[in-house]
Amino acid sequence: KQWYQRRVRGFPSFTTGQQIVFVIIMEHVFLSIKFIIDRAIPDVPAWVQLASAKERYKRNRALKGLSTIMRTARLKGQLQKKAKQAKSRVENKNNSAVKENGAGEQIGTEQQSSRYKLE
Repeated sequence: KQWYQRRVRGFPSFTTGQQIVFVIIMEHVFLSIKFIIDRAIPDVPAWVQLASAKERYKRNRALKGLSTIMRTARLKGQLQKKAKQAKSRVENKNNSAVKENGAGEQIGTEQQSSRYKLE
């Protein structure tokens, strides 16, 4: 008998070539089963995905609240800056409206009301 026709104890009715083909087919069967199991069972459990989604939601809510606070603070700063500018304009206007006569007395208009409330 030639080497490819020898019989092995595990496969008494198969020749060497048939044994190789059988091993390759079984390998593909096992790889297919492994692939199916890999697809059927998720890598991350459902409870971990749920907890992660909750944390992401809380983080996004906190960041949204923080951005609202920052925007409010920025607007407040801009309003304060505009109020200071308006106050200085009113003071400059009042100072230029007041005139002195020859005796050093001030003759002028009373302080004009402004549309901005000055404190």
